[in-house]
Amino acid sequence: MNERRRFLKVIGGAALAASLPACTGSDPTASSSSGGAVGVPGNGSPKVADVLPGTLVRGPGSTLVGRDSGGLYAMTSLCTHNQCDLRTNGVVSASDLTCGCHGSKYMLDGTRVSGPAPASLAHIKLTVNADKTISVDPNVTVDASVRTPVT
Repeated sequence: MNERRRFLKVIGGAALAASLPACTGSDPTASSSSGGAVGVPGNGSPKVADVLPGTLVRGPGSTLVGRDSGGLYAMTSLCTHNQCDLRTNGVVSASDLTCGCHGSKYMLDGTRVSGPAPASLAHIKLTVNADKTISVDPNVTVDASVRTPVT
C-alpha cells in the first residue's frame, strides 16, 4: 500500500508540473512572433513607424498594436480562453495569431477564428502622441472597427 501511494504522488506531481507552463503563459519554448509581427522590447510604447501595414507589435502591458488599411488599432493580448498572454506564449503569422496554451486562433485584428476561446480579443483605446509614440488605455474598450488614421 505504501508503494502505491508513493507511485500516485509521483504521477500526480509530474502531471501538475507538466501543466504549469500552460497555465502561467510562460512557456520558454513558445515562439512570440514570426511572419507578420515585429517586437518592441519590454513594455515600452511603440512608435507609429514601428507598426507597418499588416503587422502587429507589442504594446505596453498586455496589449498588441496593429495596423491595417484603416489605420492603427490596439487590443488586449490575453487569450479569451484562459488569459494566456499571446505576446509571450503565442505565434503570430502573416495571417493569424495562435495561442500557445490551447491552440485558439484569432485573425490579426483579434477576431476569433477557432479553438476553445469563447470570444474575440477586446479592442482598447489607442492614442498617437505628438512625438509619434502610441499610448493605449486598457481600461477603455472600443468597438473592433475603431481605427486611428496614420498621418
